Amino acid sequence: MKLLLENWRDTYWKTDYGKVTIGEIIDDLGDKTVDINVGELIEQLPTLPVGGGKIDEALNRMAAASLDYPIIIVKNAEKYQYVLDGNHRLGKAYVYGGKDSTIKAKILDLDDSETPEKYKRMFK
Repeated sequence: MKLLLENWRDTYWKTDYGKVTIGEIIDDLGDKTVDINVGELIEQLPTLPVGGGKIDEALNRMAAASLDYPIIIVKNAEKYQYVLDGNHRLGKAYVYGGKDSTIKAKILDLDDSETPEKYKRMFK
């Protein structure tokens, strides 16, 4: 199981600005989480396509998602922009808990002076 977790932490985004792994982001954000209202968050975010039309696969991934892990939300200009990690968890929280439920989240705030520049360039 440890190897699987290490591989998951190696998931990355790469642009001309460099490469950033999900593990780096999780480490930099630390343990602090916030509870966010699911309905209010979904209203702020753009609608995402569902797995290239593979609705059954998307629903299965959502049902299997664990709400034990916080989602990561990118915030810019005082607004939540998108879910960087955890779209299936957010969907599950909405379907099973409703719009008034909450979900644990870590916020990658691109306006924060302490946010590393590589994240600001990569995710703005």
